[in-house]
Amino acid sequence: MGPLKAMLMSPFVSQEMSMILGQLNKPDLTILGELIENGIMVPVIESSYRLSETAAALERSEGGHVRGKIIISME
Repeated sequence: MGPLKAMLMSPFVSQEMSMILGQLNKPDLTILGELIENGIMVPVIESSYRLSETAAALERSEGGHVRGKIIISME
């Protein structure tokens, strides 16, 4: 279920939806970059789409079964 649909349904269900937004800063990004460079943290990429396939990427994302990042390539 997408976030917009969850927000619209929230008055009618017992669950409560909230959003958490992180604040990025240079020291944190530096540490994350080092962890990725050293292989300690590995980003999970589920699938990759071309820009012309953006609609399919959005459908996949909204399906609710994505286990990693979806990449849209500008090629």
